[in-house]
Amino acid sequence: MKLEAEVARIQLNSLPPLIAERLLMRRDVASLVEAGSASIRDIGQFRYADIRDVLATAPLGSFVDVSGAVGAGLSIARSSDALIRVRGQTGKEKILPELSLLDPSQEIRLEGIRLLSERAQPHWPRRLSWRQKASDSPLADSEFGLLLDELQNIAEPVIGEIGQKLENAGFGAKDLVPTNTTYYESILGGIPWTIGVDEYIADTLMPHLTAMFSRNPTWGLRCMQASCVSERVDPVPLTASVSNDDLLSAINSIGHGQTPFAVLATYKLASSRASGDERFAKVAQAALQQLFDRTTTGDDPRGLDELLIALVKLTLSIMGQAEQLALAPVFWRRLVAFAHPTLLLESMNISEDDVRDLADWIAARLTRESAAVEILDELAEPGWRTDSLHGQELWATALLRGLQFSSASSASAVLSPAQLKLAESHLVHVAGLPDPLSGARRDWAAVTTNTLDADLLKNMDAANPDGSAAEPIRVWSALVHHAQIYRFGEDLLARIRDRLNSSMPAAGTNLSEDHETLVLCCNLASTQGDIDLAAIVAARAIEAGESSTDPASASLAAYIVILAAGAAKDKPASLEWAAERLLQLAYRLPHGAPCAAFAATITMFQRLIPFQERRWAKALVVASSAAT
Repeated sequence: MKLEAEVARIQLNSLPPLIAERLLMRRDVASLVEAGSASIRDIGQFRYADIRDVLATAPLGSFVDVSGAVGAGLSIARSSDALIRVRGQTGKEKILPELSLLDPSQEIRLEGIRLLSERAQPHWPRRLSWRQKASDSPLADSEFGLLLDELQNIAEPVIGEIGQKLENAGFGAKDLVPTNTTYYESILGGIPWTIGVDEYIADTLMPHLTAMFSRNPTWGLRCMQASCVSERVDPVPLTASVSNDDLLSAINSIGHGQTPFAVLATYKLASSRASGDERFAKVAQAALQQLFDRTTTGDDPRGLDELLIALVKLTLSIMGQAEQLALAPVFWRRLVAFAHPTLLLESMNISEDDVRDLADWIAARLTRESAAVEILDELAEPGWRTDSLHGQELWATALLRGLQFSSASSASAVLSPAQLKLAESHLVHVAGLPDPLSGARRDWAAVTTNTLDADLLKNMDAANPDGSAAEPIRVWSALVHHAQIYRFGEDLLARIRDRLNSSMPAAGTNLSEDHETLVLCCNLASTQGDIDLAAIVAARAIEAGESSTDPASASLAAYIVILAAGAAKDKPASLEWAAERLLQLAYRLPHGAPCAAFAATITMFQRLIPFQERRWAKALVVASSAAT
C-alpha cells in the first residue's frame, strides 16, 4: 500500500463507522485508500471487483482463474460452506471465508458471517450490522474494505500484532496502544458516550462479559481479568452459566493472572466454587497466597509491576490525544488504561531484563502532552490520579478486596495469623482509597466517614519514632493520602492553608524548588474541594512566574495554575477559574521567552480540550502579543 493510502486509511479509521461508510461511497475517497484491492502473503494481490465477477458465475468446488492485471496468476473456488479457497501463482492455497461476502448466494454470505463471527475473538461489535448488509446483497468494494479493517482491529489480531512487534523490537510508543474503537468494544462492550459509570457497568460491561463467558470461557476470563480493576465489577455472576470443568480449563489455559486485579478476579471465581469442588479450593489458595506474597515483598523480581504502571500511563496519554477516544468518559478511559496493559502483559513473552528496559523506554516517552492529558482528566474527575500508582500498593489493594470477599475461615485456612499481621500495615494504608472508576468529585457533606480535625497535623508533625519533626514533604504526602479517604474539617483545612502560606519562599525563588509541595497541595485542594487552598497555590505560581525570566518557570506556573483549578465544583467551573488566573499570569510574565513558553503551553492544552469548552484564548492572545 502506498504511503498516501496508508495515511488516508488511518484517518478514515479514526472516524465513526457510519461517517467512514458514507465517505467510502465517494469514488475519489475509495480510490485514495485503495479500498478496492487487497494483498495476501504467499498468494498475491487482487481486486474485489474481479473476485466478485468470478464468484457470480463460478460453479461450486472448481477453481476458476481470476482475470485482471492485479490478480494475474490467481484462481478461486466457491464453496457452499463459505470456505472460499484462493490459489496463488506459486500453487499455495489459503481458505478465506471473508471472500464469501462477495458471493451472489445469500446463504453462502450468511454462513460466511457466522464463520467470521466465530473466528473474531473475543467479540465482533458490529456483527449484526454486517449480517444485515450481507443478507441484502454482496458487499460493495468500500464496504468490504471497511469489514476487513474492522476484523483486523478486534482484540485477538491486535494483541498478536503488538506481541510480534515487541519480539522483533520494531515498534514505537503508539504501536503499543490501539486507537481504533473496535478493539476496545470487542473487549469491554460499547463505549459509554452518554452514560455514567454505574449504568455502564450494569447495562453494558456486565452483560458483555457474561456473553463472552458463554461463548468462549477462555476469552471471557481474559476480558474479565482485564476489567476487574473496579470493585463494582463482580466476577462471580458472570460465570453462572459456565461449568466447573470449562472454567477450570480456562484458568489452566491462561493462568491466575500477571497483574494484581487479574489475580484477584481469579481468586474470587475460585473461592466462590471452592466449597463444592476441591480443584477450585487449590486455585483459590494459590491465588490468595500470590496476593499476600506480592503485597509483603518489596521487590518485583520480574519488573512487571513497573511495566504495568508505565503502560497504564502511556495508554491514558495516547487515548487522551486520540481524536475520538479523548471524548470518551474519563472513568472509561481509566478502565481501558488497566484493561489493555493486562491483556498485553498476559500475551508478552520477553525476558526479565527486557521487561525492565521496556518499562524505562515507555517512561522516557511520556511527553508534556501526557502530563497535560492527566491534568485535564483531573479537572473532570480529581478523585483519582496516576502519580500515586505503586506496584506494592496495587497488590495490597487487591489482597484487601480478596480478604473482604472471603469468609474469615477460608482466609485463615490459607494465611496464618502471623501472615495476616504482616500484611496489616499494607492493608491499612490502602483501605478506603478509591479505585480508578471512582474519580468523580465527592460530595463530602453527604459522606459518612470520619471528619478529621487539626489534631491530624499535630500527629503528623511528630510522626518520627524519636519524636523529631517529620520531613515537610512527607507530611504533605500523608495529608494528600488521607484527603482521598476522609473529610477534612474546616479547622484542619484552615491550618493547612496557614502552613502553606507560612512556608512560602522568598520572592524570586525558583518555582521548581517547591514544585513538589505545590503539586501535592493542588491534589489535596482538588480532592477536598478547597478552593481557598487552590487560590494560595495559584498565587504562588503567578508570583514565581512574574519574578523569573526562565521560560521553564513560566510553563511550570501554567501547569500548577491549571492543576489547582481542580478544586472548583466541576469541570466547567475549573476551566473558568483557571482562565482568570492564567490571564493574570499572562499579564505579569516578563516579555519575550517566558511569554512564548507560556503561550506554547496554553496552545498545547487547548488542542486537548474540546472546542466548545475552551476558555483560555484571552491569556493566549496576551502572552502571544508579548512573546517577541
